[in-house]
Parts: sequence; structure tokens; C-alpha cells
Amino acid sequence: MKKRLIELTKGIAIGIANIIPGFSGGTMAVVFGLYEKLIYAFSHFFETPIKIVKEMWAILIGVILGFAIAVLGITVLLDKFPVPTILLFVGLIIGSIPKIQERADLLGRNKAPKLGMLFGILILIGLTFLPFTGNGQGEVNTLFVIGLFFIGTLGSASMVIPGVSGSLIFLVFGYYDYILELASDFMSGVFTFDFSLIGSTIGYVIIFGVGVVLGVVLIAKLIEKLMLTHRTLIYGFIVGLLVASPVAILVNLFREYPEQVSESTVGVWLSGGILALIGVFGSIYLSSKDVPEDIEALNETLKEN
Repeated sequence: MKKRLIELTKGIAIGIANIIPGFSGGTMAVVFGLYEKLIYAFSHFFETPIKIVKEMWAILIGVILGFAIAVLGITVLLDKFPVPTILLFVGLIIGSIPKIQERADLLGRNKAPKLGMLFGILILIGLTFLPFTGNGQGEVNTLFVIGLFFIGTLGSASMVIPGVSGSLIFLVFGYYDYILELASDFMSGVFTFDFSLIGSTIGYVIIFGVGVVLGVVLIAKLIEKLMLTHRTLIYGFIVGLLVASPVAILVNLFREYPEQVSESTVGVWLSGGILALIGVFGSIYLSSKDVPEDIEALNETLKEN
């Protein structure tokens, strides 16, 4: 039961991270030692759905709760206290880097992980400085709905590729506000039993959700194959994404909350720094307790069963 409670808590953090611009659920999965387990689950879900749900239910519920908490609560914290809230997550990411670099073997002689790290840094920095097309959804027509499906597929990358923010992708293509409002309206309808509100939003939720599921499965299968053949290269790439993540996140902090940042006092930044340190040491502590499961071992288990 204790294991499931811990997994539930980690799932909540992953769900929250998927909503905050500049953050990635995949990054939180790496931080908490769940990355390869999630990749395996996404990749093989349609092969052994019952087995995977039985194994992953606590994480799944946590992710759903994390989405709800982020949409209904974390966004309020971001509006009022963006600097401390975001710096806490930055600390969690920084604290995870030493453990992940061990898996990449960056200190060894192999050049592959070093090249992977460089590529990861360049990719994320490039994504960070992409121009936004705007946040307004405009007219919700057929083309927009088709775009909603494909943006779900593209944005799902944030759940399986550390450092790549689905929220940032939604912002770049002008869907962020619409998706956040859609999720908020749908959940409000569910919690208040407002069936008219549910009915007016559920079609768009399903279209977006199918896109997300398709994207997650396809990208997870690709990453699984690469991990089985080029593990150190992929982990080097992940380290690069993690190293560049704080830069990307801070750029988004200044870009998304310019007024709050400019009005932040020394005390606010100091409290943010303290929370960042708490995040660093908390991440180091958690990574020292967890032994991440390997894709190879998980695949052997699948063959045995």
C-alpha cells in the first residue's frame, strides 16, 4: 500500500508538470525514476492492457488528479506566486541530473552520450525560442477541430520526451488557452453534474484525447526501440534536455508572467531560491531511494507472462 501511495504522489507531480508552460511530464517521470516503466506501459498498452492497468493504476490516477489540481489550483498559484512555484520544479529537475548522467555514462570514453547531450540541449533551446502564434482559439470550425486532434498527438510528446513541454507546444500553435478552458469546463461539468456543459465539451475532449493517446503510444514505441539499441545515447539526450530545461523554464517564466516577475521583491526571489534548494535535495533523496526499472527487464517480464 505504501508503494502505491508513493506512486500516486509521483503521478500527481507528473500530471501537474504537463499543465505548466515550460514543464514536461516526461521530465518528472525521469526525476522520480518512473521513465522506463512509463515508456514500457505506453508502448505495450494495447498488447496487455489489463496487466498494465493493474500495475500502473496508482500512477494513472495520480496523473489524472495532477491534471485536475493543476487546472483548478496550480494555475491560481502561478498567477499569484509564479516565481516560487516554478523555481520549486526547477530544483526538482536540477537534483535529478547527477543520477541520470550515471545512466548515460557521460564520464566514460564513449562519445555517443556526449553527442546526445549536445543534441538535446540544442533541440530544447531551439523549441524555447520558437515564436508564439497567439493564445486565442478564434473560430472553432472544422479545420480547428482537426488541428485539435493533431496538436494532441504532437503535445503528447511532453509525456514521453523529458524537457519537451506540451503546454509550450500548445502555446506555439495557439491552442493553450482553448485547451485549458476546455479541460476546466469539462471537469467543472463533471464535478457539478452539469450535463449540458459536459455535452457541449465532451466531443472536443474525446478528439483531443484520442490524439494524445495515439501520439503517446507511437512515440513510446520509438523511444523503447532506441533504448534497447542505443541506451547511453538516449540517456545522454535526456541529460541534455534536463540541463537545458531550467533555461527554457526561466525564459517562459519571464515571457508568461512579465508583470508578476517585474513586481517580485527580493523576498519573493529568496523564497523561490529556498524552494528550489528544497526541490534539489528532495530530488536527490528520492533518486537515491529508487531503483529505476530497465526496459530490458520489463520486456523479459512480458515474455514470461
